[in-house]
Amino acid sequence: MKRDFTNPTKVGGLLLDSLFDANTILKADTDDTPEALTIAEQRIVGRITSGVINALTGAQVLTVLTGQAGATFDWNDQELDNIKTLNITNGTELTISSGAVTATQGHHSIDTEADAATDDLDTINGLDSNDLLLVFANNDDRTIRYRNGAGNIFLRHELFTKSFSFSSPAGSSGTFYRGGNYFAPTSEAVLTNISPTVTLGTANISYAMHAFTVAKGDGATDGSDLVLTVTGVSIDDEGNRNGSDSEVIVADALLATFATDTYSETPKKWLGQITITLSSSGGGTFNCSFNYGYAKYEDLMNQDLSITGFEVSGFAGANDTGFNLRLLYHSPTGWTYSAGSFVPGGTVLANQNTDHSTEKDLKNGEPINYKRTDLNQDVAGSNGEGLIIEITTSANKSVEFIDLHLHGHTVPNFSYQSAATQHALFMKHGSNWHQV
Repeated sequence: MKRDFTNPTKVGGLLLDSLFDANTILKADTDDTPEALTIAEQRIVGRITSGVINALTGAQVLTVLTGQAGATFDWNDQELDNIKTLNITNGTELTISSGAVTATQGHHSIDTEADAATDDLDTINGLDSNDLLLVFANNDDRTIRYRNGAGNIFLRHELFTKSFSFSSPAGSSGTFYRGGNYFAPTSEAVLTNISPTVTLGTANISYAMHAFTVAKGDGATDGSDLVLTVTGVSIDDEGNRNGSDSEVIVADALLATFATDTYSETPKKWLGQITITLSSSGGGTFNCSFNYGYAKYEDLMNQDLSITGFEVSGFAGANDTGFNLRLLYHSPTGWTYSAGSFVPGGTVLANQNTDHSTEKDLKNGEPINYKRTDLNQDVAGSNGEGLIIEITTSANKSVEFIDLHLHGHTVPNFSYQSAATQHALFMKHGSNWHQV
């Protein structure tokens, strides 16, 4: 043991107790020279590059940790606060294969399969639940299309406002529509084996509407089945016209299935005049009665949506005690069959006459206003549902003009990226990725 008689804190090579205050440890920065080091609060014992053993600050500790991580940091379910910025690793390229990619980190560029001009991304594999993933297009000349719900990718909701206007036609009153149309006879069709067809519409007219039926509930046959089929000229939303097309509108028109008030609709849209035909395999005697017509509705380009508000503002052009506004939710529910006074329309979401009660009339030159909030109705626009505004007048030119607005939020069917400047952020919940 080395003795140091020149150092009054050491006796016989031993350190004196008086050298050690509270929170003090023993250290040696050079050989054979131990000394005391007091550790202040919020300090950690350590040694930075080219330094001595010291009580390091939090900033010095983070400097040591930077770049040294060899495994996942676990924050033990605690918050990480006061982050000035978050700098993540460079995005590495993933190439779509059969509509899917596999993420290996939180930042990736996405490229099309075989460098195609466009490609669909439906599924993202890899990573864990609650992970975040930032993605962007790899090449400005190639477009990535993310498809909502086609795989495990779900796009975020977007707010929308859809607006329409209406002015009463000169010299006319009655029922009018905005956002879509209903076109239907008030009387029923009674089809039998003797008279198995009924027509709707006029040749060469640009309807582009779905055909629909509403059951009386009397379908019967002595054959093995009872079917209603629509034939005519069809058109789809991509502009593809079929000059001789057909589609089954009711596959089982028997009473047990096609019961009273049951609504059916063709997915296809039709131009001009269509024919609805009742048939029965092996049937000698059969019959079925129903209301029928054309329907077109606002579905925001075949997107699912939630309608939250309806607002109307304008001026009257004449006195009218028979005026009304209704917002209709077009779906398979809410329909009522009638043999001679059929009125098309599904569920009523808002009714000006009901809400305004006695104060519902129009006065020439004075304002028209109506507003409803918190409607909160989900609409499956991707599956044959939509919205129609119905306007009823009983006096000629009673509406000088009104502006009509629908408010809500929608889930887009697609999201596109065609430039590296376009990024999208997703979070994984279970096995699905939801856009943030």
